[in-house]
Formats: sequence, C-alpha cells, structure tokens
Amino acid sequence: MNQKTLKNQIIELYKQTASQIPSDVAEALIAARKREKPGSLAFEVYSVILENLKQAEITGRPMCQDTGTPAFYIKFGKDGFDLKVIKAIQEATDEATKQVPLRHNAVRVSDNKNMGTNIPEIHIDFWDKPTTEINLLLKGGGSENVSQVHKLTGSERNEEGILRAALKTVFEAQGKGCSPGILGIAVAGTQVKACEEAKKQLLRKVREKSTSLETKIKNQVNKLGIGPLGLGGKTTILDVFIKDLDESYRHPASYFVAISYMCYADRRGKLIIRNTKARIERKSRNFNYPKFTQDFKRYNRVLAPIDKNYQLKVGDRVLLTGEITTARDRAHKYLLETNKKLDISNVIYHCGILADCNQCIAAAGPTTSARMDEYQNQIIKKYDIKAIIGKGGMNKLEKGAIYFEGFGGVGAMPAKLMRINKGYKKDFGMPEAIWNIEVKEPGIPLLVTMDAKGESLYDKVEKKSEKIYDKLMKEHSK
Repeated sequence: MNQKTLKNQIIELYKQTASQIPSDVAEALIAARKREKPGSLAFEVYSVILENLKQAEITGRPMCQDTGTPAFYIKFGKDGFDLKVIKAIQEATDEATKQVPLRHNAVRVSDNKNMGTNIPEIHIDFWDKPTTEINLLLKGGGSENVSQVHKLTGSERNEEGILRAALKTVFEAQGKGCSPGILGIAVAGTQVKACEEAKKQLLRKVREKSTSLETKIKNQVNKLGIGPLGLGGKTTILDVFIKDLDESYRHPASYFVAISYMCYADRRGKLIIRNTKARIERKSRNFNYPKFTQDFKRYNRVLAPIDKNYQLKVGDRVLLTGEITTARDRAHKYLLETNKKLDISNVIYHCGILADCNQCIAAAGPTTSARMDEYQNQIIKKYDIKAIIGKGGMNKLEKGAIYFEGFGGVGAMPAKLMRINKGYKKDFGMPEAIWNIEVKEPGIPLLVTMDAKGESLYDKVEKKSEKIYDKLMKEHSK
C-alpha cells in the first residue's frame, strides 16, 4: 500500500475516533440515564454528557479536550510485518495533531517541555488472517491516573481477590476518572504484562456477552453508588472486561492484577488493510440521542469575573458567562512564584484547552482538580479567587470560594461558546499555558458541588460509598 494513502487514512481514523463515540458506549450511557430519576442530578449529568457527544459528532470536534495518549494495537496478517505501517502511524500522528486537532500531549520528562505533538504507543502482534488490523485507543490522563496495579499474596490469589482489587480501584477513583467508567482487568506474573493486557481489554465492545466474574464485579462495584462524575447515581461502571484467566499465566511467586480504568469517553477506532486497500470500520449508529433541553428557570446566572456575593449552595445549577482564566499544575506554580502582575479572572478553570487557531477553541472540558490541591488555597489568597471550575472536587478548598463541577469529558459543548482573549506563558505548551477565555451567552452549564461554607457533595457521596465499600470488602474477604 502507498504510505501516503495509508497515512491519510490513519489521520481520518484519528478524527473519527476523537469525535464519534462508539454506538455500544452511547447505548450504555443512554440506558444508564434511563435508570436515573428524571430531574435528578445524575439524570442531568447524563443529559449533558450525551448532548456533548452528539455535538462532537455533528461538528467533528473532539468530544474531550484531552485527546489522550494514542495507543495503536496492530495485528499483522499473513503478509507479515510491514514497516510502512509504523512509519505511516508516526507521520499521521504529527499531522493529525494539527488537522483534527489533537491536544499537544507529549511533554519531555527531563525539563517538562511540551513538544507540540503526540507520541503514540505502538503494540505489535500477528495472526493467521489475510488482513492487517489497526486498532486505535485514545485514553485520557484522568482515567490513566486512577488505574492501578495490585500485588496479591497468599489466599488472595483467586477470583475474590480480583473482585476486591476492582472494588478498591473504583472506590478510590470516585469521580476523578470521569465515571461511569469501564474496567479492563488482567492477571499476570509481571506488572508490565498485566498492565499491557488490561489496557488491551478496553478494545472490547460494551455490553457484549460477559463471564460470570465480569458480571459479578460489575454488579458489586455499582453498589457503591458513586455514579456519574462521582456525584451519586446507580451506574458507576458501564462494563468490566477481564483477560481470560484460562489463557493467563504468571510466575509462581507473583500474582499481579492490573486494572485499567477507562472514562465513559471510550474512544476506539479500527482500520483494516486487505489486498493493499485500507478501510475504516464504520460504526453503526443504531440509536438516537435523547432530546436535550435546558430549563433556564432552574439555573442561576453568574457573570465572571465575580464582583458580587452569589448565594449559591451545593446542588445549584449555574450558567456562567464572562471572562475566566484557565490554569493547571504548571500554571499554578508559576502564578505563585511570579512577581509579575497578570491580568487574570477571579474565576479559575482547571482546563488544558485544545485550540485550533489563535482565538478558536476546539474543546475545553475540565481536568482533575485534585492535582491542584498543593497550590489552590495559596492562589485563592494571592489573587482573591472567588470560584474554581474543575472536576472531581478538591481535598482542602479554602472556605469562601465556590467550586463548580464542569462535567468531566464534556469538551465540545462548552468550546463553541468560548474564545481566547489573551494568553500567558505560551511556552508551557497549549494545555499548561494560562488563557483568559470569554464565555458568551447562554453560558456553560455548571453544578455547585462545593459551596462557600465548605459543604461538599463529593464528601457526602464518598462517605456514603465508603460504608458500602467496607461492607462489600468484608463480604468478599479471604
């Protein structure tokens, strides 16, 4: 196959994978929404999630601003290994970063320099078929950060031990991995093998035929009641995929259980090469997105920067307009250390934007706020911050500031209401730079999940789920 043609097909694969959720995942999310009471917080979260997925598909925008680390799983067919495929993937990744666009997610470890591109993981396998199959998985940093590896010992080395490991992973993740999630699980004698096989399980389709152990784990973890984005609800995990234990092997001394947590934005795509021709496996769209309506009477209007005392409490809905400032880990550190007077808003958005022109934003959803715990209260005092927008809550937020849940994974929907006004420290790279962003009417939908008095919806959900977790762990003890 011509390498240029293959490269263009892979660029298109990137575009479709970033903007179109697989049908099986959409159907599972629609079903999860139906299990919640209309008008409830969980029902509304699912409504916003599904509307964002719909808008991403219509506009071709990435559904989430974190387009993740691209992972390619290649099965070379009877014709054997072809170096052109590897080269095409590498070239396509650079071009797709500009064209799709993909967020610049390659940061050099030694000096934290953003390289302005993405670097794909490439996994190679072989099979006795006449086709070469290229699977693409886009997995964001939030879901990767809550994934875990467990070392089981003694009498823990059985299915009950695997179940307990899954319970621990999901309980500790709460909503930080953009629940409802999907679990890929594998057992092996080395951590590397377990992690690789666990992540590979995420290529499976949601709600396919499950084993008894997969069903058992799914049912048990959903009893935790963590729900979408950690705000409470009936579905915390959409599905569980376990590497066949009859085909798994370990060293006699080792029993590693790797759990790869995938957010609900389970972005998978497949390219098939046969007889020198490549085609993208089209996703069947056998579902209809639910109609999305916003009852504006239920929403509080908030204008940023905030210059008055909004009487907001946990559970309130908000539509926010005006100018906000994005800042993540590196930006927070800089804001504390610099003596320069920066013109920033008193509403900080924990977001690594995905921009596609000087002022245009392709996707702009929230990042995990807990990463900013080290800096946030000092920032609040230094810059008189009135509100934080993020996902998953914060451990020790200064009283007086409001925390808004910005709907994790929802990137396309707010982006169309945003434009960049000004940027600082652009040398940090697109995600880590500081951006002043204008949000136009009708405003981006947010939920008050931590109020100025210190009340936290996350704490309530976690405390409730902890009681259930302790009970379940005892029931499944060795």
